[in-house]
Amino acid sequence: MDLQQVIIKLENDHSIQLKHLLSIEEELNTLRSCKQPTNEDLYKDIRKYVDIDIDKRKYEHILGGDGRSQPWSEMRTGIVAIVTKRKGVYLDDIQERIVIDFIKNTGKVDTIQII
Repeated sequence: MDLQQVIIKLENDHSIQLKHLLSIEEELNTLRSCKQPTNEDLYKDIRKYVDIDIDKRKYEHILGGDGRSQPWSEMRTGIVAIVTKRKGVYLDDIQERIVIDFIKNTGKVDTIQII
């Protein structure tokens, strides 16, 4: 590569990395403004931290794939629970599991989606 090509390549790399850095900074700022409830608080009043919308609708059900082949799916109609975290709330994996278990215990739900 000649000098101009190297300069153009580095400018493109710089632009891509700058966009990536800006997205990381944006995510960091969002996370800094979030609060994480304790597990006890979540058990006491789960709806204070998440909105749960349960309705009959279509969803994609993953049928299979053994790791060597592509998984396949089909569209189904059933009871779907869509969980939306309230603004400023951060839930870790264990707390998301608590929310999922709470929804499963409230009744028959075919699938749960956490947004």
